[in-house]
Amino acid sequence: MSRLWLRMLDRDPGAGGGAIPIRPNEAKSWNATGYGIFWTVNAFRDGVRRISHLNRVLAWAIDLDAKNGPKPELFERLKRGPLLPSLIVETKSGFHAYWFAKDGKPEHWNALVLERLVPYYGSDTNARDLARILRVPGFEHLKDPSQPFRVREVFACDVAYTEAQLAKRYPWVSSKPKEEPAAIVRRETREQRESSGDDFWDAAGKLDCHEALQRLSGHALVGGEQFTFKRNRSGTLNILVDGKGTSCWVDSNGRIGSSDHGGPTIIQWLRWYRNEYPEIAKALKELYPELERKR
Repeated sequence: MSRLWLRMLDRDPGAGGGAIPIRPNEAKSWNATGYGIFWTVNAFRDGVRRISHLNRVLAWAIDLDAKNGPKPELFERLKRGPLLPSLIVETKSGFHAYWFAKDGKPEHWNALVLERLVPYYGSDTNARDLARILRVPGFEHLKDPSQPFRVREVFACDVAYTEAQLAKRYPWVSSKPKEEPAAIVRRETREQRESSGDDFWDAAGKLDCHEALQRLSGHALVGGEQFTFKRNRSGTLNILVDGKGTSCWVDSNGRIGSSDHGGPTIIQWLRWYRNEYPEIAKALKELYPELERKR
């Protein structure tokens, strides 16, 4: 599995037929005739650059350009971020940064790239979809043939990350417009019913939260965070996240209590992590096979 390579006429992208697949050994000759050389961030099968033909998420990538600041400042921002990029490529106007993926899932792409990496670095919101193409290092940028720029690799690190690592280190920022409270309730109720029936959600809402949190500990839906518990004098169980105390607890009825977020059900706890209802339903059915029948 590898990236697709493509050529596109730099000075007039539409005139050359747009992005056309090529073999890597053809890239040098096409570049010499005025074509920019690109590759897909991810791997596609059958030489087709469509989401339906996605083979594997190879990396999460962003595009930082001059509007985000001077190049030296952008480069330092990337190197000093929460997680070091696996690859940084310098372009004429800025940098492309890649974080190689160990376990990237297409359905989690927006949550990691659009709602975490893009807002954290202030990068281009148009350069973040699964089928995005970026310039290949080692070839000339020729939009202005009189001032060519050699795209080049400026940093590489032999490291790959899990989804949980990215989710934990980069804060989540919603990419959706704000809704009125009544509209949110209507939408969420509709999404619940569409993802699984009322019987399923009723049963899920009655799950013992102490047991559910133990099963969810380390799961991707909670950013890989580990849950442990410490009994309080009152008899409730304080919830520790990665060994650190929180303002959340599980009461004697197996419900979550909190002074700021989460609870009282495991559904609300998972919604606090910005998971969508279909993702929650899928995970709970895997952890509690008996819920599969509640549809």
